[in-house]
Amino acid sequence: MAGKYWKVVSAIFVLVILFNCSGCSIGTSDEVLASAVSQFATGETTDRFTISDHEQIINDQMELFMTAYYLPDEKELSDDEYIDLMRRLFDPSFDLDTDQTEPTQSTIGSETSPSDTVETSADITLLGDTVSSRDDFKRILHRTLINTETSVEFKVVNGYRLDLSDCINDVYDEIEREDPINGSCVEQWQWWSRGNNYSLFITYKLDVDVLIDMKNSTQDLVDEAIAQIHPSGKTQYEIVDAINDYLCETVEYPDQKPYAPVEYTAYGALNNGSAVCLGYAGATKLLLAACGMECDIESGECNDGELHAWNLVKVDGVWYQLDVCWDDGSRVRHKYFLVDDDYMHKTRHWDETNYPVCSDDRYVA
Repeated sequence: MAGKYWKVVSAIFVLVILFNCSGCSIGTSDEVLASAVSQFATGETTDRFTISDHEQIINDQMELFMTAYYLPDEKELSDDEYIDLMRRLFDPSFDLDTDQTEPTQSTIGSETSPSDTVETSADITLLGDTVSSRDDFKRILHRTLINTETSVEFKVVNGYRLDLSDCINDVYDEIEREDPINGSCVEQWQWWSRGNNYSLFITYKLDVDVLIDMKNSTQDLVDEAIAQIHPSGKTQYEIVDAINDYLCETVEYPDQKPYAPVEYTAYGALNNGSAVCLGYAGATKLLLAACGMECDIESGECNDGELHAWNLVKVDGVWYQLDVCWDDGSRVRHKYFLVDDDYMHKTRHWDETNYPVCSDDRYVA
């Protein structure tokens, strides 16, 4: 029986290679594999014969998931650009030489955000915050995002030197990793400074009222999902397995590009059943956290140079790599499930100084 099984596997392997090398137009590697199984292994599933390291399968995945992670645009405003922006937002007669740099109370929340295409209704934080460290800036930015505000003003003190062009997206990435509900849907940062006084403007990819409602609903969606996953009584491994299966069963990767802003969020995954890698990763972190497990969102570049996001999870005291999005897209739900760094390095790379080391390979196929 064993000999017959390996003959089947060998036949499928040869057929896959022949089709991929011959330029035959039979289709993707998944279609080739399905065709091989139908001819040589009737009654078996393609999962049983998947070749994990097959180069074409990896290339197919990178092509499918490209442009699925982004960082907000950044722009430092000149004095003229700042004056023009303040006039559009608050006061048609605004002038740097005669006006205060902070908006007056009567104008707060009365106009639109820096982007003419995105409406806003959130309040704007008045001058009063001080920044003397990177942690101070992170705290202020996180609070601004929690409140879905479109602007914040602060003063740098105690000799601290702040270069927003060098740090703002790094700080945002940290916030996004820790709080995927509030660290989402930022399209652009714009800032202006005079001396130690800074004005930071935030443009979101969605209308602010829509974004607020979406964020307020996400925790309820997490609770509903947990009620279906039934983590009580499960081991940590079983919890990760159940969450991986749940998301693979309920979420699909969108076909249409450019992707909608909501598809980059956990809300898109949990409510709409449609998300790109960042949405999968955010939903995974929220579900694991709701089960009392440590989880992080990791980001890096695939071998083709495209940005990508996935997860790290601690199981029984050991950190592992986990990519639910690629598990779903590969049709094999454990190809990127609790694997080590070496396995992940086959398809991507990342700044290893920012994340814990995953060296345990007990679950690698």
